[in-house]
Amino acid sequence: MVDIVLKSILPNYCAGCSNPIPHSFIVCERCESKMNGPLFSSSSYPHIDQAYAFWRYETPMSEILRQYKFFGRHRISKYLAKVVFRTIYEVALDMTLPVVPVPTTTDALRRRGFDPNRLILRHLSKMIDFTVLDALVSTGSRRQQSLLRMDERKKNVKGSFLCRKKTLPEKVILFDDVVTTGATASECAKMLKASGVVNVVLISVARSAV
Repeated sequence: MVDIVLKSILPNYCAGCSNPIPHSFIVCERCESKMNGPLFSSSSYPHIDQAYAFWRYETPMSEILRQYKFFGRHRISKYLAKVVFRTIYEVALDMTLPVVPVPTTTDALRRRGFDPNRLILRHLSKMIDFTVLDALVSTGSRRQQSLLRMDERKKNVKGSFLCRKKTLPEKVILFDDVVTTGATASECAKMLKASGVVNVVLISVARSAV
């Protein structure tokens, strides 16, 4: 009842452009029309064999993700799960493969109060059956990647992940919400392959054009 009253009083804004939209929407039609994903590509990231993303990390997707991760608009995770599902469907990704989420740091979890990757996967699991494999753990603390220069990011994540599973399948899907330089995903894939994985498929909501 309270939720209904609040919706009748408080406006709802597009996560991509901040224009007012109906409460049943998360992203407006104009922003949606600018993101005709998914993107098909072979991987140029070290240790990653195939890489897919729904769209480029640019406006409006970059703003949608910023609102989600840094401004506590958790409802956006439902929209992001839908675009991940669309990517999976379009590229015919084998979802019998286990999905390994890129783990967040303790500092980021404390700062945000939630794990962005896990929340997206939780909503995705309502659309398609798959297994989440908690194979990786983030070690210690490190500087926030988004605040670093491109050349600093690889050094920042080196040695930041450990594999906590002794036995792993030959092929896995690695999931991260955003891939910019690919440093974080590559470091995760490196640790997975050091523990027996042969093929790593990366899927993300957005990737940088760099």
